[in-house]
Amino acid sequence: MVIANLYAFRTKFPRVMMAAADPVGPENDRVLGNLTGTVVAGWGTNADPARVAQAVALLPSLNALGVTKGGHPKHPLYVRRDAPLIDWPPTS
Repeated sequence: MVIANLYAFRTKFPRVMMAAADPVGPENDRVLGNLTGTVVAGWGTNADPARVAQAVALLPSLNALGVTKGGHPKHPLYVRRDAPLIDWPPTS
């Protein structure tokens, strides 16, 4: 399993990350663009929509472990351990 992030900057606090000079980092998009296999989206509700669009354009088809009320792929910490993979974005 490989875990990748929309942003290279790591913190438990989204506001701190978004205040960073370059939260994406210089190599993050290259790494995202090289991902293959089953990719599970799980950025939750705190990702900037423009950043999501940039990253999704680099990634192969995506899955999720659930979807929030707002349509975002649920973060893995907030789903049941037996949650099935679904297509994301949902096709219906």
